[in-house]
Amino acid sequence: MLFNLSLSGCQKLLHGPLGGTAPHGRHMHVYLAGIYWGMYTVHERPDDNFAAAYYHGGDNREYVGVKHSGNTAVTAPSSIATGEFIRMTNLLDRDLRVRGNFEAAAARLDLEDFAKYMIVNYYCGNTDWDHHNWYASYNRMQPGAKWHFHSWDAEHVLKSASADETGTNHANKPSGLHNQLMTSPEYRLIFSDLVRREFFNRGNLTPGVVRTHYLRRLGTINEAVRAESARWGDNKRLGQPYLRGNEWLAERSRLLGSYFPNRTGTVLNQFRARGWYPATDAPNFDRYGGRVAIGHQLSITSPAGGTIYYTLDGRDPRQAFTGSAAGTPYSGPLALESTATVKARTRSDGGEWSALTEALFVVGAVEADQTNLVISEIHYRPASPT
Repeated sequence: MLFNLSLSGCQKLLHGPLGGTAPHGRHMHVYLAGIYWGMYTVHERPDDNFAAAYYHGGDNREYVGVKHSGNTAVTAPSSIATGEFIRMTNLLDRDLRVRGNFEAAAARLDLEDFAKYMIVNYYCGNTDWDHHNWYASYNRMQPGAKWHFHSWDAEHVLKSASADETGTNHANKPSGLHNQLMTSPEYRLIFSDLVRREFFNRGNLTPGVVRTHYLRRLGTINEAVRAESARWGDNKRLGQPYLRGNEWLAERSRLLGSYFPNRTGTVLNQFRARGWYPATDAPNFDRYGGRVAIGHQLSITSPAGGTIYYTLDGRDPRQAFTGSAAGTPYSGPLALESTATVKARTRSDGGEWSALTEALFVVGAVEADQTNLVISEIHYRPASPT
């Protein structure tokens, strides 16, 4: 039944907005021989065909994939699939504090994509993972291609706002690989930077934005679930059927009133407790991007004290591997004279770097209207959809 409002998996709901690739699905009513059989979800399976469609393209035979464990292949020949996966995990078994070892691992596993996958699983409190219920794929024929992990069968989620899955650590599975990577300061900052982006300043995992994602998905079945209730409501509780007006709405109220408002801060504190997020707070901008006038004065503050370093050219203010400063020390408001992505970190007096704060400022742009917008060409015969 769909009274579990995971809506076919919290990961599928949130992994996409974070920039990851999760299977797409669609809710639909199912009839068997004319008899209504309830509401089901038809969705993609993240196998070799899925990978070919969403990543580098090409023939699905170029891809290898595994699921649930590195020894369970989803593509043939299975020996090649599992062998490629083992080669990747072996790279993560090395001392990742050594630059060459870290770079070798980063060349085989998409670390930013992997961190997004892990963050979503932790946020949703997935209790049916990762001893199983995950897929991974890799294009063994494409130079420079990397392994990607995909969400699967994630319905045991959103249960308790205090749930903590950060202690999960299974060898050669996503949680184990993540814990190995956390020995590297470079991966910790990749992870921290994504947390900073998504847990603050209207990121995808802030309470209001998660609520919006949830309500958008909920709207597709909010009324249709009445039919599901009529068909299966008394299957587990004879004489007292589960109803949309009772259990369904009560669960919706719990998520909107308790889970989403509290979950962001709870998970952030879990990350801090694990040492996965810096104790040094990231700097704050007085405005987070958008259109501004030429010469706009941007103020940056540091709640953690220390020294703020910034760049205007898209570079990281911290030099990778050495930990040295690569940006300019902040000493007062920045006059923005041209469009720029401002990146800033705080380095504490003890030498710890904060997560990254960044925002794109479009300087001096004029909003399009009827005086400056011209439709110069109409594509009257578009190509067929792919």
